[in-house]
Amino acid sequence: MERRIDAKHRGIIGWKGNWFILCGIGLFFSSFASSRSITSSDILIFSASPTGIAAAVYAARQGCSVQVIDRRKEIDVQSFVMQHGKTKIVRTGFYGELADSVQRMLDRKYGTPGQAPDQPTLRRLYERSIQSIVKKLTIRWEFEMEPDSTNWLNVNREFKPILVGFSKNGKKVKNFEACFFIDCSVSGSLMARFPCRFLEGAAEKLNWDVQAISGNQAVSYFGGMDWNESKIIRRLEGMYWLTFRKSSSQNDTFSDERASSSIGTGCVFSETEFPIQIPLGVMCPVTFIPLLCPGPFSSDILSFKMLQNPASQTSFGQVAGYQAAICLKRKIFPSQLPVDTLQSHLLQSRIELIYLKDVDPKTDPDFVAFQQLALLACFPQNQVRPDDLWVPSDLEYLAERTGFSFSELEEMTKKTTRRAGLLVLYHNWELARMGKN
Repeated sequence: MERRIDAKHRGIIGWKGNWFILCGIGLFFSSFASSRSITSSDILIFSASPTGIAAAVYAARQGCSVQVIDRRKEIDVQSFVMQHGKTKIVRTGFYGELADSVQRMLDRKYGTPGQAPDQPTLRRLYERSIQSIVKKLTIRWEFEMEPDSTNWLNVNREFKPILVGFSKNGKKVKNFEACFFIDCSVSGSLMARFPCRFLEGAAEKLNWDVQAISGNQAVSYFGGMDWNESKIIRRLEGMYWLTFRKSSSQNDTFSDERASSSIGTGCVFSETEFPIQIPLGVMCPVTFIPLLCPGPFSSDILSFKMLQNPASQTSFGQVAGYQAAICLKRKIFPSQLPVDTLQSHLLQSRIELIYLKDVDPKTDPDFVAFQQLALLACFPQNQVRPDDLWVPSDLEYLAERTGFSFSELEEMTKKTTRRAGLLVLYHNWELARMGKN
């Protein structure tokens, strides 16, 4: 029997059916929109400063997915333009790659190497070079950290994704999710969302400190940078502080009036012949959290000022990018990563850790060996002299730094040039180090 439904009932059933269909469609698109509101990546970097861009490039080259977020509208190219031709000791890494790219374009344009270009030309070339390097990166412009910096993120020890909210024009518009974070901002806005210790103060006070030390130069490196709206600057209480000192001994200890007693000491600058490095711990939180802070790093104000140039910033950034990628792969926190492990990764990529005047980091076949020995302060005045012959004073100097006796060194370097002898020394030092481990 054919079942009939009159018009009245047909209308009700049809309306209900359409209502359920519409509700289903609405729920589907609602859930779709909700999933679209969270953007995921392995590493999230706050600030597209030279530090942040270098960190992103090198983390991405290690196979990590990376997002860069910045409150500004574009990359600050002017800092690279102002530094052009002034830095000779950074020849590899992000800065070296960028400088080489610009120089090649200048040589093609002018035909005569070394000809000084005008500022607008330099700016265009740097913009073009930077864009070619970062073209595969995802950079989100004009995003701010949410204002409630006391709401700490739910950090876990299993490297599960952590959700961070960002706002645009005062409205929360985007959630970003990542397993590891790098704060490259000067203000430390991202760092403030993590359960780590930091010092906090007004930017105006810090500007005054800089002016007192170096004249009215505060604008040159504070101006135009990524301040938060309240003009607050924060300094990480990391494993070490960065300080400026004068010393006659490599092993001198010292303190800084800005460092609390709970923080270890480290150094960066010295007027001696010893190669003093920046301790890795200055940007590593003591607590076990997936965060690095190459922007609001631990330092006194003079050291902070002296590192505010793109060559230093990109060096900080590329180390942070490498370190974040290694920590993610090994599921360890920054403070747990051995320094020599990170140094080995950097050296295999031909990134200089010590400037050596007579060793070309791009072409010298023994670059890694010379760098490792330089880290032991084996080369006074930063000169290897690879083609010279050995003299007794060389062996006495090395005996103080390598752990080998004078007679052992004499046997290693017998009737050889310095290059050949140093390679034997490096090989024996590596074996001794592996035996200790």
